[in-house]
Amino acid sequence: MTEIIKLNSRGRPAYRVTFEARQTVERMKFCGESDITIARALGIDADTMRKHFADELADGYAMRRRELIDVLFDAARAGKVAAVNALDKMNRASRAAPEPNIP
Repeated sequence: MTEIIKLNSRGRPAYRVTFEARQTVERMKFCGESDITIARALGIDADTMRKHFADELADGYAMRRRELIDVLFDAARAGKVAAVNALDKMNRASRAAPEPNIP
């Protein structure tokens, strides 16, 4: 998952981002893990992770949440009662929550 390459004979090897690492960051962020925990899972420093995975850290929760909602809607359309109930519960909770402040 972690790929490091050496650019020259001096300094630390440069960190190379992989698709799998991007997925890991998004998934772990969705599950509420801290930046430090995610960085440790990747075997890199938290600052390195923030530098290379800024988009995944900022948008990871929203992207994975969208995927989960898509799966629930597909299951509900297929007649899965548990999915219908989960969507109903999410809908009721979202009406109680204030609108997010999006700049």
